[in-house]
Amino acid sequence: DPKETPQQFLLRSLDLRNKVGFASKESDCEVQYDEPLIQKTFMKSFETGLRDDILAANLRPILRLPSLSDKELMKNVNELASHQAERQSKLACERRSAKVNACEVDGAEIKMRKNGGDNDKILAEIREIKSDLESLKKQGSNANANREVSSGGRKFPRETRYRGRGCLACKERKIGGTCQHCFACGEFGHIASECAKNLKAQGNEYRQPRRRDRV
Repeated sequence: DPKETPQQFLLRSLDLRNKVGFASKESDCEVQYDEPLIQKTFMKSFETGLRDDILAANLRPILRLPSLSDKELMKNVNELASHQAERQSKLACERRSAKVNACEVDGAEIKMRKNGGDNDKILAEIREIKSDLESLKKQGSNANANREVSSGGRKFPRETRYRGRGCLACKERKIGGTCQHCFACGEFGHIASECAKNLKAQGNEYRQPRRRDRV
């Protein structure tokens, strides 16, 4: 019976051994077997009849003991069979866990491949946007170059603006409101629009400044 446990197999073997012993003692039995031979045959048959090779290997030293009783044999079989059953149960749990982990890994790999495809699509869109920006940048550079060519390559200086009233020195002294110096150069006697330094920077013709008397 495939479902027969080692303990059940031992009890069945012991029962068969006892029947053989009783039969050999009958007066009308043609073949007589002595007890040592019956016991040796029983031990050998029990060892080879076990389906679990690991359990059989663990029991082999015990079965070789000359003074082994049936009670001691049953005790050892129970202990070793229990340990072996526990070991097999643990191995089965580990196999199931490994199978579940393998399924999880496969699922994670599929998800990573899917996410990888989405990432590739995003990267492609980013590269396309960068390409458009580079094109716009080149167009802007070409437009600026065309404007410089049309203006003869001349660059006009920006008009210098002075925030607040007064020259720099008066503004630092907090008297810019009453300052009568040139706001551009800080000298007295002319205003910023007549300043030679300012007109020269703007490319205009220098005009003699109007005389301004101190008040």
